[in-house]
Amino acid sequence: NAASSDETYATFGVRSETPLTPKTTLQLGAAVDALLSDNTDPIEGRSAVPGLNRFQLRSNLDKRDLLPVANAGVSYALSPNSSVSGQVQVGASTHKEESAVYGVGVQYRYAF
Repeated sequence: NAASSDETYATFGVRSETPLTPKTTLQLGAAVDALLSDNTDPIEGRSAVPGLNRFQLRSNLDKRDLLPVANAGVSYALSPNSSVSGQVQVGASTHKEESAVYGVGVQYRYAF
């Protein structure tokens, strides 16, 4: 048996980049994902417990309808063609019972 999930989200977000110095840029962002539809198959099974031969659990009852996320970062131009940057991000978990999700990233870019 296989379970499947078909979810549709709409996303609204804003981003900004503000030069702090000629080589340093502050990057800020915020977004909200809205759950439009969720067609997640229920979890079905069999049990040896008397009176509970078959059971079915809906797996989409505890999902959030709105998922906010925010991030902030700084980039530094090493040369006209390369930069290094760092970013932190925090967002709501997909499930209501879970705590926030945090992320940290470091990036090196080279353009030619």
